[in-house]
Amino acid sequence: MTFLNKGYAIAFFSFVCFFSFAQQAICADELATVKLPTLEVSAERIAPTTGTVIIDKEMIENLPSRNGSVNEIIGIAPGIQYGEDYLNSFTGGEVEPPGVSISGSRFYENNYTIDGLSNNNPVDPGNGDYVDSNKLPAHPQIHFLSKELIEEIKVYNSNIPAEFGGFIGGQVDVKTINPSSDFWGSVNYRTTRSSWTEFHISDEDKEDFYHSEDNDYQPKFTKHDGGLIINTPVGPDTSFITAYQQKKSFIPLRQLGQTETQTRKHESFFFKLGHDFSLTNRISATALYSPVEGKYFLNNFKNGDYTLNRDSYSFVINSENYMDSGLLTFAIGYNGQKSERKGGSDRFFWDTSTTSIDWESGFEGSLGPLKTGFDEINANADFEFKNLKFKQTDHKIKLGTEISYSDRYYNRPETYYYYFVDVVAPITCQPDDNACIENEQYLKYRTKYFKGESSSHLFNFATYIQDAIAWKRLEIFPGLRMSYDSIAKKGNLAPRFSAALDVFGNHKTTIYVGKNRYYSGTPHTYELYTSLYYEVEKRSSQNDPWVGTDNYTRQSSDLKTPYSDETSIGIIQKIFGGELKVQYIEKKNKDEITRSKDSDLKTYTLNNNGTSEHENWQVSWHRYWRNHSLELNCTWQETRSNHTDYESTLNDDDLTDTIWYEGKEIGIDEFIRADYNRPFVANLIYSGKLPHGITFTNISKYRGPYTWREYQGYSLPSSIDPTQMVRVYKRAQQKRALTFDWKFSWAVPTSSKQQAILSLDIYNVFNKKSKYGAGIDNYEIGRQFWAGLTYKF
Repeated sequence: MTFLNKGYAIAFFSFVCFFSFAQQAICADELATVKLPTLEVSAERIAPTTGTVIIDKEMIENLPSRNGSVNEIIGIAPGIQYGEDYLNSFTGGEVEPPGVSISGSRFYENNYTIDGLSNNNPVDPGNGDYVDSNKLPAHPQIHFLSKELIEEIKVYNSNIPAEFGGFIGGQVDVKTINPSSDFWGSVNYRTTRSSWTEFHISDEDKEDFYHSEDNDYQPKFTKHDGGLIINTPVGPDTSFITAYQQKKSFIPLRQLGQTETQTRKHESFFFKLGHDFSLTNRISATALYSPVEGKYFLNNFKNGDYTLNRDSYSFVINSENYMDSGLLTFAIGYNGQKSERKGGSDRFFWDTSTTSIDWESGFEGSLGPLKTGFDEINANADFEFKNLKFKQTDHKIKLGTEISYSDRYYNRPETYYYYFVDVVAPITCQPDDNACIENEQYLKYRTKYFKGESSSHLFNFATYIQDAIAWKRLEIFPGLRMSYDSIAKKGNLAPRFSAALDVFGNHKTTIYVGKNRYYSGTPHTYELYTSLYYEVEKRSSQNDPWVGTDNYTRQSSDLKTPYSDETSIGIIQKIFGGELKVQYIEKKNKDEITRSKDSDLKTYTLNNNGTSEHENWQVSWHRYWRNHSLELNCTWQETRSNHTDYESTLNDDDLTDTIWYEGKEIGIDEFIRADYNRPFVANLIYSGKLPHGITFTNISKYRGPYTWREYQGYSLPSSIDPTQMVRVYKRAQQKRALTFDWKFSWAVPTSSKQQAILSLDIYNVFNKKSKYGAGIDNYEIGRQFWAGLTYKF
């Protein structure tokens, strides 16, 4: 355990993090009996919640959160990391939520749920490439809920209960707003634009950025974020909520000498019905439809326009039945998504010297049509017994079962061609030859993507049992989860265990430990991509037939389910009117998905060669008093892995590869991961209700220097086998970054039951110029303003 060798540094670090704010806490008002709802960790039992952070509605409303997504909100929790390019200056017009890493996970390895129903995208969730001829871009989540629709978010970063499964990262559980017996509603609107934004662009990028012809550079944009929510009672026991939320961005760019505007649009149609049959029996039904549309074009391609659509659907019925023996909950639901690329045709790379090609680039065409999607039916039942006494122990037993069946598909409705390598000559073309211009030129190479479709079917079953046991000052939280799926055709047992001890019996000092195993969701993306068959063809002249030279395929294979073994230890101390928490987490991931190439480098096959290791120390302190809250958390972490993601190529013989790094020869399993891996991150969150209806929230975020491996351009003999030459790398790093994000809101009563709330969000308040990633001159976005108005009635 690398960090355990740095015990003195950790102790000093913890001391500084805590006492830097101790004096403020001592001088503050005494802790009130009523706490401001905010970021908190609480429950009847300590052991089941030692790795849980709860963000309630009031805090969600008060936080500055840019586009207002779940992933942006949870960034205040310890153990959360964003990708290096999350806040880059180049693409400020985008509205898609950023990826997040929880306790060292890759951004697609977490589990997301909304009202108990999966919000995960099972079809290639790690693919973010918007110009791939063979695939569609995706996101780990299918619904991007606006914060106006969220009641509570629970983030689990360790010691995750057995009721959750299908991940090796973290768990994010979202509860939506509930209908109530009163009529009420709200209208909300926020906006920002490029003229309200400061950009930090290097001198070498300024020309390309400010005269952009590429959606990778967005010097101008306008964003709108708004919606309507109405709660309607239809009787003493029944009410429903209807809501519509939209985020839309306009991004004007240069295209072939003219200005064309790309757009991004995210919508949410939300309906939730609640009915109380009695004081002990309640049912709710939630429907969510989330269409996403993006209009793009290929840079300087004639007829290069295309549209990406993702329509996501969910419907779930939840029931709660309080019985004499406990609480029975049941849920049945449907999830689905349809993704499609529309528009465009074959691509051509023409020579610009001939008469017919009268535009500067000579590029023509687009990416061709594609379709992917899935349909999934889920059902789960849980029963939580009332407290049971057995001799001197108290038990809270919970057990449950979940079943799901899903169909996933991939479809290329027509064969698509990509033509290249021009031959300029006075030629005669064959009839219907699209890659030939009479008396001018022809294209002699093409990549042929074959028309095809594939599908996969998956049955998942899981059952679990867990028990929160209390005996005197000791709490024990054992659990066991068993899962099975029809692709792996094998069962997986995931034991969960945590324990907490109230050291002095006064609830002020608690120490805890945890030992858990988590299994990921079923790896099935390659089941769909077996139809991604393509080949490179050539012809000797415009009159000769096309002849295949290379063909590329993908194959599925029998795989194990990736898993993560987690160890944690920590202490919770109530001090200075607040709560101090120090925690260590270690995770070791095995059997992660990578791929191998055959000897001719043309066939890819999945394997389980991936491994990762993660360690982190977390120190947090929070306090609430009257109308104020203060939270400080610091995370020191390191993640090592022998691969980047499930598209990484890792043959068996690659596992013994080494490099020289900082004078030491290391194996690939010791590589520090290149992204989502800042070694030190600290957050300071203050939120306070001030006089005259004003609320102010500050998020100060400090990120330590980003480090990466930099190739030195030469090799040295291996110390293990001197006949082998090994590449030499050195450690490189960017500077640290400190930013402040503020939100001001002013609630103005307009009548006894109505109010208007004006808001102003300021991001990177002091316009800090911070570098990111491995690039020498890549900068994060500067100061940005968002203005908003919400009217509640």
